Amino acid sequence: MPDFSLVFLRPTSLEYCVNASSAVRLLNQFGESLLHYAAAAGNGETVEYLLDQGLDADQANANKWTPLLCVLTPAKSYDKGQTAARLAVAHLLLERGASAHVVTDEGWTPLHALATVRDVDATEEERTGVGAFAEELIERGTPVDAEASLTRCAEDRHMQAYEDWELTPLQWAGRTGAIDIFDVLMRHFASTEQAEPRPDEGGVRR
Repeated sequence: MPDFSLVFLRPTSLEYCVNASSAVRLLNQFGESLLHYAAAAGNGETVEYLLDQGLDADQANANKWTPLLCVLTPAKSYDKGQTAARLAVAHLLLERGASAHVVTDEGWTPLHALATVRDVDATEEERTGVGAFAEELIERGTPVDAEASLTRCAEDRHMQAYEDWELTPLQWAGRTGAIDIFDVLMRHFASTEQAEPRPDEGGVRR
C-alpha cells in the first residue's frame, strides 16, 4: 500500500519541469506513479490531468495496489463531505480503464476499501452513493469472497482493532458498521457460512 502522505499536486506544478511528459510517467521504487498519489489524495483535477497525459488507470505497484484502491482507501477514516468526491474519482478511473477485479497481495479488493466507509462517516446522500457504487463493483466482477489481512495506521483506532484479521468484504463491513455496504453484500453473497448478524446502526462490533 502506498505511503499516503498529503499529496495535492496541481497540473500547473508541471509547467516548471524540463520534460513534463517524461516526468509524469516516472515511478518510485515501489512501482507507484503520480496517479497513485493523486488518487490517494482524492484530487480529481490532477487525476483527470494525468489520465489525459496517458498514465495507466490500472497501473499496479509492487503489492498490486492500483489508483482505484488508493482513492477508495484514505489514510485515515472517511470524513463527511469527502466521500462523494472520492467516489467521483473512482468512477472516472473505472471509465478510463481501471479494473474492478484487482486483488492486492494482502487480499484487499475495492469492496474491502469501500467497506471502510462507516455510516457515521458519510452523509445520507453519500451513503446512497456508496451502496450504489458497491453494487456497481459487484456487477463489474469485484470478488466478494476474497479474504484480506486488514492493517491500518495507529491513528485509526477504529480499524487497528482488527489488524491482521483475514476477512471478506462482508465480514469487514459488519465489523466496521458500514451498514449500507453490509446490506448490499448480503444480497449478493452466495455463502451463508460467512454471513454475520446485521450490526447495530453506526456501531462497531468487537
